[in-house]
Amino acid sequence: MKNALILFSILFLFSARANGEMKKNHFIHHNINVNIDVAHSIIQVDNSIDLSYFNEAESEQLHFYLNKNLVIDSCNMKLVEIAQEGDERAWKKYLVSDKIKDVNSKLFIRYHGIVADQKEMLNAPPKHGASKETSGIVFEKGIYLSGTTAWVPRFEKRSLVTFEISATVDSDWNVVAQGKEISNEITDNKRCVVYKSDNPTNQIYLLGNKWTEYSTKSGDVLVQAYLINPDEKLANKYLEATAKYLQMYEKLIGKYPYSKFALVENFWE
Repeated sequence: MKNALILFSILFLFSARANGEMKKNHFIHHNINVNIDVAHSIIQVDNSIDLSYFNEAESEQLHFYLNKNLVIDSCNMKLVEIAQEGDERAWKKYLVSDKIKDVNSKLFIRYHGIVADQKEMLNAPPKHGASKETSGIVFEKGIYLSGTTAWVPRFEKRSLVTFEISATVDSDWNVVAQGKEISNEITDNKRCVVYKSDNPTNQIYLLGNKWTEYSTKSGDVLVQAYLINPDEKLANKYLEATAKYLQMYEKLIGKYPYSKFALVENFWE
């Protein structure tokens, strides 16, 4: 294997699973529209955030963090940036100074900026023993956005979220996130992909590349492999092994609780 594989199952297993005692509004819900400009490492995001779990009776103030390179263009509520110690911090901290008036309150926020942490290093030729990582990046080798990127607001008081993402990127690229793929369409040389996740998770991932996608079914679970270089034989090995292990572990620990298990090839060693 030339490249490491991100195992989306691991991301899912670290996500919290809703149980019968949890109500839907116990989680923050993000409805995200993101346009990705790969050539310039820029993302433009419109995010509608359901604040129904917060209300003015709660004593603590509502704070969130956002990547320091992202500029807020507009917001329907008053935001105050909170000073933090140290200039090296990767996130900015904001206070929502408006009170949450009712259970139907939503925070509408638009922002944009460059996401290119460690771009120069990741573009350099690989060196033996060298460790390469990034908190988040959009560039010609791939897209990697995670909770550490803080590409969507991360609230202090509630760590679990559900979401729907509509992501637009160049037509020869594809993107993948947790949850179920609702649609994947190409119009005017742009690809628009929609993912929805009703299972609460502690961070939202969005990955992108010029993959070839392979898939099969293991019972009700969609098993996928996204490879940068087409290789049907290798993909089938991954898919067969994944289905085998899913069936084995279901017998040991119970039914796999998610709609898919995706293996996603990465752009760094």
